[in-house]
Amino acid sequence: MEGDIPPGVEVGEFPNRWGFIPIVQFSNEKDAASANGRSELEPIEPFIKAYHDVLMQAIQGNKLHSTPKLKMKLSNVSAFLRNNFGVEDPAKFLREGGEITLDDQELIFLESSDEADFLEVKSATGTAEPLLKLLFMCIVDVSETPEFAFGVHTPSSQASVTEQMPVLIRKVSRKRENFTEAWQQVARIVLAMTSISSGRRFSTHATTLEWDDVDPRDSKDEAQELEIVVRALAQAVQNNLMGLESAVNYLARYVPTMAEYEPEETDGPSEREKIIQTKLIMARLDDAELVDKELEEIEEMLRRLGADVSR
Repeated sequence: MEGDIPPGVEVGEFPNRWGFIPIVQFSNEKDAASANGRSELEPIEPFIKAYHDVLMQAIQGNKLHSTPKLKMKLSNVSAFLRNNFGVEDPAKFLREGGEITLDDQELIFLESSDEADFLEVKSATGTAEPLLKLLFMCIVDVSETPEFAFGVHTPSSQASVTEQMPVLIRKVSRKRENFTEAWQQVARIVLAMTSISSGRRFSTHATTLEWDDVDPRDSKDEAQELEIVVRALAQAVQNNLMGLESAVNYLARYVPTMAEYEPEETDGPSEREKIIQTKLIMARLDDAELVDKELEEIEEMLRRLGADVSR
């Protein structure tokens, strides 16, 4: 069929210049029972269908049960019709096909012995809310997806978020492990095709995947952890339990903008030079005196940076 052919693709037989077919199969949740993997929706489909059925039944029942009916117990019907609808002769009014309506009727006058109430029909199966919550939690459990990931309108306590994040992290780790081989094969295919098309030769087509860690912490938790680490490192340096270089290199794990204290090869300034430059700026602002040794280090650092050195 013409509609199945993508634009720009010619139909016919052509030689394969690559020597292989660049097709890689990504199998989701592959195991011995399902060699080609299975969909994420397969295990939760029954719960989604049940959730939909319960919700539709609740909506249909709401239309039937939500409209209350007015019930009246009148000791004198003629007086009621006369006081509320101006009907002087109820028999004549009925013979002439008269009708009464409560539309736009804001007040109803009753005798002391009269009673008025609303009749409401209650569902025989009760409210659908507990069943919907149960089905939703079944979907959360089977899909290994935290309940807050389904939308911010879903109420979830801080405790449930903390408890469900490890489940999500394990799921992400399992997915990465399942797809690692396929992604490495894709990378090898790209290297092979690049080598053939450009003539560039690679020593090896072996590839390594690096995944970013899944961090369940929010910005507040990260800030608190960084504060505790900085306080601990500063105390260790002050008490001569750790050198400044070790403290800076350890803190660089938490702050991406930090460099090594004194790297062997670097294009930019080291963290030691940044510290000296910051101290020079602060000393100028505070109009303080620097010792000769510090001035010599600052001058040497400025010479490497190509700045004019003058006292």
